[in-house]
Amino acid sequence: MSYFYCYDIHLFNFLTKKGFSFITKARHYKTNVLFSMYLKTPELSVAIDEWEATNH
Repeated sequence: MSYFYCYDIHLFNFLTKKGFSFITKARHYKTNVLFSMYLKTPELSVAIDEWEATNH
């Protein structure tokens, strides 16, 4: 199993609007930065590619 860790609130909002559910939200143990963790799936990869193409 592979996971995707999202540290970008805008990407998090985009994925949420697309209907993706995160497994958990937590803070990085060294940096204390909030992240959400997703199960990496082909559908999630397509959505991330779409985000990168339109928002960066």
